[in-house]
Amino acid sequence: MLDFDIGIKWFLFRRSGLVVFAAVFLTVAAFALIPSLRRLSDGEILSFVGAVLALIGFFLRSKFESEKLLMDLFYRFNCRFKEIFESFEARKADDAQSTFKERTATTKANEKLRSYLDICAEEYACYAMGRIDPRIWQTWCKGMVRFLDEHSLRLEAEHELGERGESYYELTLQRILRYAGG
Repeated sequence: MLDFDIGIKWFLFRRSGLVVFAAVFLTVAAFALIPSLRRLSDGEILSFVGAVLALIGFFLRSKFESEKLLMDLFYRFNCRFKEIFESFEARKADDAQSTFKERTATTKANEKLRSYLDICAEEYACYAMGRIDPRIWQTWCKGMVRFLDEHSLRLEAEHELGERGESYYELTLQRILRYAGG
């Protein structure tokens, strides 16, 4: 289930052409259907049209800036993930024989997991602020679940997030699973 206000923002951004068309159409329709608007002076009409165009420009600029920020965040999160992914791959073989208690006792393993969860929490914080498209966030959550399962980290992640949840911007395993659709 996606958050309503974030979903609305990205819904409108994905349909920016339709939004601009609707604004222009409603402006023309208002002048055609409301007699009092036809009695406005040329200066007042130009002011009204200018205001509509300014709103359209603001909307399109907001869309552009949000997309630019999203691409920057996407790139930075993926670079950081790639850095720690390789260490998890090496750990995967070593952990096949160890237990949950043995893995959580290892400081180095905990640091790697915390680094990964830090990235996930930062992604969540950006999503919660409306900076990340809900479809991308949902895909990232599915990737988090797959990653935790493939590396046998789900129990450790649940323990870490539950114990230090406030350190992860209120990100929980349950939240990840909910957004992943599972």
